[in-house]
Amino acid sequence: MSKLLLVIALSTVIAVSSCSGNEGVKSDSGSDSQAAPSLDDKKLFEATCSKCHKVTRAETYKGSNSWKTIVDRMISANGAKVTPEDEAKIVAYLEQKYPRK
Repeated sequence: MSKLLLVIALSTVIAVSSCSGNEGVKSDSGSDSQAAPSLDDKKLFEATCSKCHKVTRAETYKGSNSWKTIVDRMISANGAKVTPEDEAKIVAYLEQKYPRK
């Protein structure tokens, strides 16, 4: 009987600890720098950047420049119409989705 109680107690502890809280759960709120990119930021990136080139360029980019440098260049040299707020979202999306090495 005591072994059965021990098994039940351990099972309960394991079940409760695996369901307790949201540790490791990432939100799209932007407050967690390691959070998965939000769908809205992905759509913003695609809508903005696809006006001039295929968005798949981000997947295959091999250069050493930071995403901030690249997006700044797209705005200043190529005339991309991006607000500072949207620029920050696009850069954050790119950094999370395609981190520079």
